[in-house]
Amino acid sequence: MGRPSVPMETYLRLMFLKHRYQLGYESLCAEVSDSISWRRFCRIDIDERVPHPTALMKITTRCGEQAVAALN
Repeated sequence: MGRPSVPMETYLRLMFLKHRYQLGYESLCAEVSDSISWRRFCRIDIDERVPHPTALMKITTRCGEQAVAALN
């Protein structure tokens, strides 16, 4: 029930791509789902679903923007 959790390694790689290419959460998820190389970078299998944008937003809210900025 509910959305599956996002592994921290995948989350950090997604946030790197978001920061590097200045994307929003929705466009980030759309780009990752369309690109095999970005999926491989984020460690998301071809048959696996890309995390939902709101799941990424909630993790960012929980961890804090400053923590994500410090990692990038």
